[in-house]
Amino acid sequence: MPQLRVTARFYVILVGQFILVRMKEMKIRHLLLILTVLFSNAILGQYDIKVVVDGLTCKDELKLASYRGARQYYEQSSVCENGVFRIKGDESLKTGNYIILLPNNNFFDFLVSSNEDQTQYSFKLDTNLYLDEMIVSGSRENELFFDFRSFEAIQKSKIQQENRIVESSKDTLKRQLSLNKISELEKSIEENRKETIAKVGNLFVGKFLNAHRQVPMIEAPENMSGENARIFKYNWIRNHYFDNIDLKEDGLLRTPIYQKEVSRYFDKYLPRNVDSSINVVNEFMTRLKNEGSKAQYQFCLSFLINRFQTSKRMCFDKIAWHLAKNYYCAGKAAIDETRRLQACEFADIQSNTLCGQRAHDMNMLDTSFVNRVRLHDIDKACTILVFWDIDCSHCKMELPIIQSIFDTLNQDELEIYAVYINGDFVRWREQLRKTGYTFTNVADVNADSDFREVYKVVSTPKLYVLDRDKNIVFKDISVTDIPSILNYMIGQENKED
Repeated sequence: MPQLRVTARFYVILVGQFILVRMKEMKIRHLLLILTVLFSNAILGQYDIKVVVDGLTCKDELKLASYRGARQYYEQSSVCENGVFRIKGDESLKTGNYIILLPNNNFFDFLVSSNEDQTQYSFKLDTNLYLDEMIVSGSRENELFFDFRSFEAIQKSKIQQENRIVESSKDTLKRQLSLNKISELEKSIEENRKETIAKVGNLFVGKFLNAHRQVPMIEAPENMSGENARIFKYNWIRNHYFDNIDLKEDGLLRTPIYQKEVSRYFDKYLPRNVDSSINVVNEFMTRLKNEGSKAQYQFCLSFLINRFQTSKRMCFDKIAWHLAKNYYCAGKAAIDETRRLQACEFADIQSNTLCGQRAHDMNMLDTSFVNRVRLHDIDKACTILVFWDIDCSHCKMELPIIQSIFDTLNQDELEIYAVYINGDFVRWREQLRKTGYTFTNVADVNADSDFREVYKVVSTPKLYVLDRDKNIVFKDISVTDIPSILNYMIGQENKED
């Protein structure tokens, strides 16, 4: 058998490449360092979460779910070996707040960090899910997280006890003592939260807990009062609302708190005027672009478009139009060309029915099938444009109300222009004869109107309020608001005079 020579060359395969190394030139510590790095990278590219639950057997199944905004998404199911549930995958999980679902709709949430070895995560608990009895290992993030959650749970249990005394006791002094204890307990939770945040450095758990802290409103300077003080405080909170939220931490997108706080901000601090609100939205998006991450910018842009497109605040769909046109369509967001063109098309369609726009004209036949009535020829302070259908159940309820209101109002300054949107014109005319509606009723009998492309009516009834110049002033109103709207419109004309 030939002898091995000490000076012989050998090959070490590193990342698919052959590297020729002389043993006498290779220092052992360098080799160990390379192997350690390679091994660590392989491990950090996986996750293997171990869960032991007293009271469950391998016949049961656990499921992993993640947050994306306020919604939860299934990620993976467990396998069970010797009473240990393992949830694993070949690619590491992104930083965020995750949930492990147990049978009978029980669950617990925990944190994941892309900076930790996710193959070491381990949780031991029972089906009661007592946080102070849970054993956590393999994750500094979760050790700190569950320490805080355990303390919080104990304090909240004490708060519940004191609340029961407040609700049931008739002794004023006893109730006040309980209220004082509740205040102290709540303060202790916040102090513990602050202490945890202070000691964790740059760990995700600190950013997550900090995001739950509301920025307290400051008082206006002593020399301010009334409206000036209110404006000062309003502007201050708008500038500082997100001080406790790390706008560069993408892990917060995979928690429910981020979307909740963005929603709360726009619920509480948007002005009533839609154009002023657009300015506030622009300021927020500019701050994200300059100070935040690309992922947060993309998330908020999509979220705000969807939110304002279905806003309950009248005319606030204009914000969705503005964002689609001036961000997506203008190329200020990283989307593919197909989606960009879709955003442009959406903005073009929306622009026809925005408050402040002049309503697209229509010139349709009435029930005579001979006479046409042009929308823009109506010369009244207020025109209610109604799109409806004879088979629409809501229309059957609301159009009689419109008629009864119309009968009681000043018809010299009010017109109802009702457009039947479908094609059964014989039934339409017959139904109008039965109902006796006296306001203007028209339909596209000759199929020569483009109203369907312009107004894109997807549900009925759809109402728009137009001024004398046929500008859209309000839309999606309640029919019972027509009298007050008419008074408002007449009042606006009188002010202009």
